[in-house]
Amino acid sequence: MSSTLKEILDSLKEALNEEGKIKSLLTSEECFCSFNEPVTENHLSQFEKDQGINIPSDFKEFLSLHNGARIYESMYSGEPAGGGLELFALDQMKEAQKYLDTKDIPIAFLLEECHLIINKKKVRERNPNYLYILEDVGEARPLNSSFEMFLERYILSQGSVFWEWNASAEVYYRSYPRKDSLF
Repeated sequence: MSSTLKEILDSLKEALNEEGKIKSLLTSEECFCSFNEPVTENHLSQFEKDQGINIPSDFKEFLSLHNGARIYESMYSGEPAGGGLELFALDQMKEAQKYLDTKDIPIAFLLEECHLIINKKKVRERNPNYLYILEDVGEARPLNSSFEMFLERYILSQGSVFWEWNASAEVYYRSYPRKDSLF
């Protein structure tokens, strides 16, 4: 088992107060995080058998730590109010598969309008870029990411839509010019 995913989650948990809340640096508002108990090995094995696929090791590690979680959920009047990232428990994944009418595996609800999807074809090809996003309408599009990579970036960006950022150095240095040259 990789320790990277556990380290990512442990770092987030260390930043939470006793109530599971964290203040966002982006909005100065509090967000809520909660984590379910781990999935049993029998439950996970049956899920893989039903899906006809071995779940990627990074997501399997997450499930062995937490069978679902809510990360950077919005707060309203001091109470969790949705939004953020809802990582599904195995039973929720099956339900989402039915209502989305997909053979791929929906693993999360994101920002009240999107689903994160494990693309089974990419997993079978052993392609680490197996994570897709399905917005309200249209086809799922690739995020060019694994679960571990997505989760780390989501936590570091404090729930921002980082996958839509234009991350080129040219754009960055146009926005934040330097007096001296990089080269």
